[in-house]
Amino acid sequence: CTVAGEYVPGNPTKPLHRCSIYSSTKAGEKLKEMLQLGASKPWQEALKVITGTNRMDVQPFLEYFRPLQRWLRKTNRDNRQKVGWSLKPIDDICERSGTTSYTSRISWLTFIIMTITIKYLQ
Repeated sequence: CTVAGEYVPGNPTKPLHRCSIYSSTKAGEKLKEMLQLGASKPWQEALKVITGTNRMDVQPFLEYFRPLQRWLRKTNRDNRQKVGWSLKPIDDICERSGTTSYTSRISWLTFIIMTITIKYLQ
């Protein structure tokens, strides 16, 4: 989006969620350059071609979805909707579901970690 001139960080007239690279030759060339790597290079190198860095960063995703997140929070607040769930001890969850195997506990633990991560990023 930056290469296409459709997104300028900090510029409210060019927000990320309004970006379209549909007719951008520059964006198409950048995408082609990345796709030419194929499976011959690690994904981090392909990421670097597109973004300029080989490190993942959640901030662009948060920025992209920020208008939706604001709308959802306002709508839920205005309608007095309670969103979310409470986390219960993992042993209780596994015992009630009848699964006490190591794999089931790891699955639930992964779910809980993802939930906490998402709540933290909000």
